[in-house]
Amino acid sequence: METTASATVLVIDDEPSILRLIQKRLKSWNYRVMTAESGKRAVEILADEQPGVVITDLFMPEMDGFEVLGHIQRTAPDLPVIVLSGQGALGDAIQALRRGAWDYIYKPIEEMAFLRMSIEKVLEKARLIAENRNYRNHLERLVARKSVALAASEKRYRTVADFTYNWELWLDPEGKIEYISPSCERVTGFFPRAFIEDPSLLQTIIHPDDRSLFEGHLQSRGICGGPDEVDFRIIRRDGQVRWIGHSCQPVNDNTGLNLGRRCSNRDITYRKQIETDLVAKQKDLLEKTVNLEKANKALKSLLDQRETETLYRADHGEQPQAVRLSLSE
Repeated sequence: METTASATVLVIDDEPSILRLIQKRLKSWNYRVMTAESGKRAVEILADEQPGVVITDLFMPEMDGFEVLGHIQRTAPDLPVIVLSGQGALGDAIQALRRGAWDYIYKPIEEMAFLRMSIEKVLEKARLIAENRNYRNHLERLVARKSVALAASEKRYRTVADFTYNWELWLDPEGKIEYISPSCERVTGFFPRAFIEDPSLLQTIIHPDDRSLFEGHLQSRGICGGPDEVDFRIIRRDGQVRWIGHSCQPVNDNTGLNLGRRCSNRDITYRKQIETDLVAKQKDLLEKTVNLEKANKALKSLLDQRETETLYRADHGEQPQAVRLSLSE
């Protein structure tokens, strides 16, 4: 956008004396000036040149100022146009403004300072419009780039969140579900929307014997407490009992504002079964160990008894008897 000091002004008027007067005064104000004696000539100039301001008479032969306004509105709607007329009344001014004129000055111009002020005013308005458009375009480009980045981030987030194997949850500070992963259907038998539509479902599917355990977990840590883990059982939609390894931790934004809790629930039924089997085997092994210790103790007692008998016979001159041990003894 041209500055006020360097702006080019196109003056259109069919009166040569007025053209010369305005041209002389504009040059004294350091404007570059182009002139046209008719609307038709002005249109030809506008096809090759782009002035900063157009000053046009309204009533001219061949092509009047209204037609020039119409042409400019179609080809360069942001080009400021100041209308001059000595014949029209207030209605002409209103019509010109409705057709796109930026300002209207009656001829003869009593004070040329009015024309200068009008030019400066419309140039400033055009500058602000251009700056606003550039700023808006910049914002649109920025938004477009951010949208692409956001879409890529959203895709990564969805890939990680929606395709996770575990049953993932995000609870807001009040405990309301903000997000639940599709894998909850694999673990619980219920679709995500079931948990969204019925917030109590999460508590309902917990095994009755473990509900107090889970409630104690919530109470001890609270929805805004620190990281924690707890194991509990759920009853799936099909009636199967599954062990869940639950871990959760607070979620905060970069300002420290609490956004709720991030929860991860994994099916640990197989691990629990192994632990149960291992405990049973350890118990069986312990019983066998105790029985073996008892057998060893009984055998030692029998051997001690035999040894005592042998020493007694030797002390009394009796021939020692062969000691035979058998499994039946």
